[in-house]
Amino acid sequence: MSTAFDPGPARKLSWRVLHSLWLVLPVAGFGCLGSSALIYLGIRMKRRALWISGIAYLVVSTALFIVIGESEQDTALSNWAVGLWLVTWLAVILHAFAINPTWLRFKATYVPWHATPLAPPPGYPAFHPPYPPAQPTYPAAQPSYPPAQPSYPAPPPAQPAPPASAEPIDVNSATAAQLVTLPHFDHARALRAVAERERRGGFADVYAFSAALGLQPHEYVRILPLVRAIPVATAPPPQPHPPGPGGHAGRILDV
Repeated sequence: MSTAFDPGPARKLSWRVLHSLWLVLPVAGFGCLGSSALIYLGIRMKRRALWISGIAYLVVSTALFIVIGESEQDTALSNWAVGLWLVTWLAVILHAFAINPTWLRFKATYVPWHATPLAPPPGYPAFHPPYPPAQPTYPAAQPSYPPAQPSYPAPPPAQPAPPASAEPIDVNSATAAQLVTLPHFDHARALRAVAERERRGGFADVYAFSAALGLQPHEYVRILPLVRAIPVATAPPPQPHPPGPGGHAGRILDV
């Protein structure tokens, strides 16, 4: 079964609109449905901060609903509860729209488990036939006549094959001049990528590189086969000098 990723659908506006329909829940859900949507997205993308935020929104919205229903109307407590509920609802909407580009990038590169070929368990012996392949017991037939010579001139020598495509650019070692050759990258974005790499000490993977620069889903899909992220090797910590006699470091001079 093939696991090649087809980036075509992610470039279409209809695909992005279809996978952004979940934003209706925070807009029309009075805070509760939007909180549930954030919890679901946090679990799917394995982002602890996102689903914890969804739980917090859900708890606050539910508590404010109870306070508004139990308190008398036109009282200070009721007015404060309504105000806080509106602020919570607005926060859920803004959080949902802010996380939507990350959700689209996740959907663009997601491969379901049933599309991944199963590998044999470690240590499983490879299959070997119980018998050697049969060897022919007769010599190959030789032609009884000389091969015919062509009456037409020999064809021109074949043209050399075109050189293989360049290797993907390593975002942890590429210069700004190399990053400018990527699609959707200008000089300013390339300098920003180099600055983010120096500030973070390197990128863990291509997804971290895309998230650091805030690439749109169609931009991320376009550069995905052109880049890679080789882990940055860190220098081992210096070894401490063995202590001298008496537990003190340093040398002893014989005077």
